[in-house]
Amino acid sequence: MPKRRQEPLDSGDEPLASQPADQSTTLEAEWDALTGAAKEAVSSEIAFQKARLRYAVRESGNLVARAALAGAFLFASLLVLVVGLLLALGQSIGFWWALLIVLGLLLAALAWAVQAPWRAFQSLLALIAEDKDQ
Repeated sequence: MPKRRQEPLDSGDEPLASQPADQSTTLEAEWDALTGAAKEAVSSEIAFQKARLRYAVRESGNLVARAALAGAFLFASLLVLVVGLLLALGQSIGFWWALLIVLGLLLAALAWAVQAPWRAFQSLLALIAEDKDQ
């Protein structure tokens, strides 16, 4: 079997000393391009998050205003309901009995409204106690 002639690794066109310098300038250029792209990506991400925060603040302000308005309307409607019930029942059964009936109805409605959040709070306390045991 004839021996193959091995080609030199270097083509001989450029001296070996200049090759690492060319590679380093290429690497520096790639590094500069990569860091530039990363800086641009970070700055665009920061701009996006700032815009998102501004939108969230604006919408939360609208939400708070609407919740306050809804609370005011709810309070006014409950006040009108209580006064109307007191006036309507007061003429037929007396004002003190009407007051007791309306108060009982309001307390029953409050107990019904608080029941679901109270159960959720109790389950949360049970989870916390379970985590402490482990």
